[in-house]
Amino acid sequence: MHLATALVWRDRTQQDLIMATHDGGLAIAARAYGIGVLGV
Repeated sequence: MHLATALVWRDRTQQDLIMATHDGGLAIAARAYGIGVLGV
């Protein structure tokens, strides 16, 4: 899932997300926006 899509989804549904990724940069960005990360 693209980070921007995840942020829109979270804002619209008011649900917490956990993103699975092996991309270190994506993991850092997701965490900066308060999204939990698995895989890195």
